[in-house]
Amino acid sequence: MANHLLLQRARIRERQSRIRGRLTCAVILVSQSLSRTPDLPTRMNRKSTSLPLAKRLLERAGHRVPVVDVTGEDPNAIRRALRAAQRAPGMDAVFFLGGTGITRGDHTVEALRPLFAKELPGFGELFRARAVERIGPAGMMSRATAGVVGPHLVFALPGSPDAVATGIRLVLPVLSLMLDAARRT
Repeated sequence: MANHLLLQRARIRERQSRIRGRLTCAVILVSQSLSRTPDLPTRMNRKSTSLPLAKRLLERAGHRVPVVDVTGEDPNAIRRALRAAQRAPGMDAVFFLGGTGITRGDHTVEALRPLFAKELPGFGELFRARAVERIGPAGMMSRATAGVVGPHLVFALPGSPDAVATGIRLVLPVLSLMLDAARRT
């Protein structure tokens, strides 16, 4: 059994090394308090550290992040933001930050989940396990999820900087592998 697991891990590492590459990602903050305006970059830096943090983590890993946006909490606005990001040239993955909790205004999961051709429940499970390790039982309230929409990976993360860093760091080692698997027919 141990030899089988070692062989399987070796195969995964070999595939990762073959397909590792620079991906194109979008980062979208779901927020009512930060709407899109001409001074968005200035206001974002003052009010939200999560959006620049996500961009920085992805870029440090060698990925491009040409789309950085803010959308409202309305499910239709979230879906419009996804469609706009998907139209960007060479887009591979879209990260939504915020709206994954259990309050009345949290709609990101409901907006995205029906669009998933394939859901990646392991991402949410692993994220919640890490959240419980970091903040205790309150971590189970997160509804972080991921899935495949068309040829794109889509992630829904809580909006706090700690949650954003945790979620992105979880997927960085396997992001290229996930995309390769999602696009294989």
